[in-house]
Amino acid sequence: MRKKSARQLVATAVLGVFPLMLAAACGSSSSSPTTASSGLEKTNIVVGAVPAETGAAMFIAQEQGIFAKHGLHVTVKSITSTTTIVPDMLSGAVDIASGQIPTFIAAQAQGVGSFHLLASGLTLGPGVNEILALKSSGITSPGQLKGKTLAVNAPTGDSALLTDVVLADAGVSPSQVTHKVIPFTDMGVALSQHEVDAVYCTEPTCTEIKDKYGAQVIADTDQGAARGMLTAGYTATTAWMKKYPKTAAAFAASILQASKIADSNRADLSKALVASLHITPQVAGSVAIGTFPTSINQAKLQQVVNLMVKFGELKGSFNVASLTKS
Repeated sequence: MRKKSARQLVATAVLGVFPLMLAAACGSSSSSPTTASSGLEKTNIVVGAVPAETGAAMFIAQEQGIFAKHGLHVTVKSITSTTTIVPDMLSGAVDIASGQIPTFIAAQAQGVGSFHLLASGLTLGPGVNEILALKSSGITSPGQLKGKTLAVNAPTGDSALLTDVVLADAGVSPSQVTHKVIPFTDMGVALSQHEVDAVYCTEPTCTEIKDKYGAQVIADTDQGAARGMLTAGYTATTAWMKKYPKTAAAFAASILQASKIADSNRADLSKALVASLHITPQVAGSVAIGTFPTSINQAKLQQVVNLMVKFGELKGSFNVASLTKS
């Protein structure tokens, strides 16, 4: 049996606040919706988003006025991970989350709340999510991470699942590696100051760390059982989606339109990343790009569930269709 790691203890503590927040949310409601001339129930929405390529379609929708054309005014609130935002979604302080999906699968499985995936975000591709180490560290392969400290942006979810796959394929148990939770934006400094031996990152953070600190890739997480994994989506509570169905549809339609642009126009994608993530055009032009799906693929959701079960983040079965049914 796998030992409970430090990251699992942190996750337990994080998930432990969900029931309390759920109880509070039951007695509260979202702010009064603004009725738009288009018939939307609510036009001003807040999205909690991880500052990464995973939200590229949303950034394009902002940059090119796609949200506005659908009658929406979207405010993006930067978050470290979706693991931190569930209480705000249950209380109505945040409308939609842009980021990893395992958070909502785990929360729903635990009875914390019911969630609805409005749109897919990003499908993993080569070089999008990597594990890096300084060249001076002498670490050149994932097998050398045994007994080392690895930075992740969240104790559970994509970071844990993707690194677990890499470690397992290298013959290393996840419990043999110390995981330290650090926001993507702080990972480069932590690595350069030797607070950690390696970092798990996603674009554009990976490119920035390699460019600024001379870090090298020791593993690409697009491998094995995680190859092509859906690493992000746009999720709301089921209650929110049912309360604001036209708003939800307008948001999903905006993401769909922007996803097509992200997948076909590198220049527009780079421009949106520069504007929203405050990176240089040089970094934006060289980041590895995944795929921005224009539909929700049940098989991709099942892949996430299978990994969660395999690595102990989920007990028993989970009906992925429950995340998309009306």
